[in-house]
This record gives sequence, structure tokens and C-alpha cells, in this order.
Amino acid sequence: MPLLRQMTDGAIITIMLIGSTPITIRVLAITNKNRNGGEKHMNRKEFFKKLPKRFTKHDRMRIAQAYWLAKETHRRQNRRTGERYFEHCRRVAWTSLRNRTKEVTPNEVIASLIHDCWEDGFLPQDLIKKLFGASVGKALDALSKITLRYDETIGYVRKKKKGNQKYYHAIKHSRPWIRRIKIADRIDNLKDIDNAKAWTEEKRKEYIRETEKYILPIAEKTDTQLCRLLKKKIGI
Repeated sequence: MPLLRQMTDGAIITIMLIGSTPITIRVLAITNKNRNGGEKHMNRKEFFKKLPKRFTKHDRMRIAQAYWLAKETHRRQNRRTGERYFEHCRRVAWTSLRNRTKEVTPNEVIASLIHDCWEDGFLPQDLIKKLFGASVGKALDALSKITLRYDETIGYVRKKKKGNQKYYHAIKHSRPWIRRIKIADRIDNLKDIDNAKAWTEEKRKEYIRETEKYILPIAEKTDTQLCRLLKKKIGI
């Protein structure tokens, strides 16, 4: 039995957790329209058209599963600007696709889409690893700023925030594709900092300082194109 089976809107989704009994969820229809009825962001069809032709049918199915999982995990979450959170996840994946079409791997696209599911959705680590493999699981572990601990007897989740030194040290010594996801994530986050309602001036300056201290050196050693985009966002 598959770990996760995805079909069209309104289809049955089956997720096999650690035990032997599957959990079945019926997904309601999903649209990509804003409140006024018009298209606001890249939709699912456009995103999947951008996937490299060399990706196999199996690769595309795994990415489709990650796409659905990210959308469902963040369904009730919004960005500080009020935008639905999933748009950020899709843009991070799109940044990887746009800048490194020839080199990008299915795992990089998958991890880009679900990079915040661990931190913001508290999804079990074993579930991520069983669905997408150890490499994606390790990527999310590195990309998450918190460490999760589960008490399975009462279903309680404890989270502990990683310090910046420890967190960015791990990112710095991770595989190049994991570093690229972090850089793309920061580039997209920086798009919002001029929104006065979402960012105070103090928070904005602190975020840029953190970017310059930790992420810019990583970008300079990882990817020329992403480094150029990052410098543009922070005004260098």
C-alpha cells in the first residue's frame, strides 16, 4: 500500500503512518483564484509545466505528493503580509527550477515545497522520511530552525529553537542543494520586508544583518545567480 496516494480534487488520499492501518482523507476541491475570482499566483498546472522534461513519471508523482502535502499543511496559515503561506513554498521551489533547470533534482524541488512543513506543521520526521526518503528528511532537519520531540503517549510536541550559530553552521556544511533552498527561502522572505504592517524598522534591520552575517557568505560559495539575487534584495 502506498504511503501517500494523490489523485484529482475531491479524491481519496491515503496516508500510511508508522503503523499498519492507513488514514484516509477526502480532499475538497482546490482553486487558485483570489477573492475577486481572478488568478493571483502561478497555478498548479503552470508549476508542473516548468518541471524539467528529464524528470520521470515517478519523479513527478513524488513532487505532486509534496505539493499537496505542503498545501494542506499550510492551508490555514498566512504570511505576515496576509498572503496564504503556500505561495511562499511554491516560489522557493520555483526559484530552484528557474535558476538551475539543468542541475535541479526531484529531491530539491520536493524539499523546497515542504521546507517549512516540519517547523510550522509539526509533521512527524518518520512520516517525511517514509514518504520522500532519508535525503529529504535530512534536508528538512537542516532547514528547520527548531528541533521537534514527540511524546507519543499523550501526543504532545515539544519544540526547541536552534541557536543561529548552530543552525547556520549546519546549513554551511550541508549539501549544495540544501544550501540553495535556504538561500531561495531567504530571498523570498526579503521580498516582504518593505511591508510596514508586517515588519517594523528594527525587525527589518535585524533580518538584513542576519542575512549579511550568515547567509550571504554561504551564497557566495554556493551559487552565483542566487548570490546576485540575494545581494540585490539587501541592497548590496
